[in-house]
Formats: sequence, structure tokens, C-alpha cells
Amino acid sequence: MISYLGYKVLHLAGVFLLLLSIGGTAVLGSVLPEKRGTWRRLLSIAHGLGLVLLLIAGFGLLARLGASWPWQGWILLKLLLWVLLGALPVAARRLPDLAIPLWWVAFAAALAAGWLAVYKPF
Repeated sequence: MISYLGYKVLHLAGVFLLLLSIGGTAVLGSVLPEKRGTWRRLLSIAHGLGLVLLLIAGFGLLARLGASWPWQGWILLKLLLWVLLGALPVAARRLPDLAIPLWWVAFAAALAAGWLAVYKPF
């Protein structure tokens, strides 16, 4: 069994990987064309791994907290933010002119998710 703190460390590792990949995707257009494929592959792997770590560790943390269905509102909002953060690199690749605003959206979403986890307002 993984402890509460173990799940928390895994969850934070997922957050770090996810934010690094979104930041990298936002600046991918400035990389030399011959290096773009390598960076895109690395960023995609980091993004997917970060999402998986977040999901597994997040549900592990919920189990340790004793959360049960129906979930509280803060849990549902965190899941929505997870979906948003999962979609941001696709949006940044398809809309490179919006990469900088999407980078700030990622920061705001991560900040909101952290606030929801700490305060559990509803």
C-alpha cells in the first residue's frame, strides 16, 4: 500500500511533468525545425505520463481521504481542470498564435487545482 504522502509525491511529480510539457509545447514553435520532432515526442510522453500520474495518485489520495460517491464539488472541478490541462497542448499546437495565453491558462488552472486541493471549499 502506498501512503498518503507517497501518493502526494506522485501527484506532485505528475503536476511538474504536466506543466513542463505544456510550457515546452508553448515554445515548440521557436525550436529549429530539424529538432522539433524529437522535442514534440518528448513533450508528448511527459504530458501523457504526467496526466496518468495525476489521475492515479489523485484517486489514491481520494481513497486515503475516504471520499465516496457522490463526490464533493471540489473533486469534480479538479477533474474538469485535469481535462482542460490534458487538452491544452493540442490547442497550443493547432493555434500557435495563442500559445502564450494558453500557457497562462495552464498556470491558472494548476493554481486553481492546488487551491481546491488545499481548501476543499465545497
